[in-house]
Amino acid sequence: MLKVIQHIFIIPLLISAILSLKVFRLRWPFQYKIFSVLLLFLLILECFNIIWKYYLHNAFGWHYSQATIWSYNISFAFQYLLYTLFYYHSLSHLKFRRAVLVTGILLCIFIILNQLFWQGLHQVNTYAHILADCCMIFFCFAFFEELKNSEIKNEKLKLLSGNMSIMKNPLVWISLGVFIYHLLNIPYLFGMNYMVKNKIPFAVNFHYIYMSFVCLMYICFIKSFLCPHPQQK
Repeated sequence: MLKVIQHIFIIPLLISAILSLKVFRLRWPFQYKIFSVLLLFLLILECFNIIWKYYLHNAFGWHYSQATIWSYNISFAFQYLLYTLFYYHSLSHLKFRRAVLVTGILLCIFIILNQLFWQGLHQVNTYAHILADCCMIFFCFAFFEELKNSEIKNEKLKLLSGNMSIMKNPLVWISLGVFIYHLLNIPYLFGMNYMVKNKIPFAVNFHYIYMSFVCLMYICFIKSFLCPHPQQK
């Protein structure tokens, strides 16, 4: 049962990645193509990790650990570089775009340095994860701040023009999913180490809750690609 729950998020991830391919066929704005690449990359990464865990780690005569934390760590900087580029191209205000770009680049540099000199590749890089969570919350805040003022000031997104509903804008759903997951991931990271050492049953149940956060994020991504064609920036 635990094995099934551990990998249940693959289903909404797969659906969102498949739906995201429409952005190339229907010529959605560039930021959605970046996001589609991110989802496809995450799907490939998760499939590789599952295959490694249950087959590749001891295939071909070698005998490695089943743990896949090293693959997540290696891909971590690239994932958040794509997130940075996505929000950089999604935002309109120059001050927000510059802040996102600088923050994202510094985050990626820190991720790499953390792996090389501090926490390494074979344990959860909690420092980098918490910093990444904070950065993503900031990126979402920047987007929602623009959204709040879009009717008056925003000339590119035009979220409230005509009959266009805010909730039909893909960026809203993507940012909602990103915000919820990264906001809830912070207490998970802070509490998980303690629970694993002291309260194993509760840690297992807490992991179920964590997986629901992941599924919720991908469900929001699915909803985003069911929205009408967004307006070009």
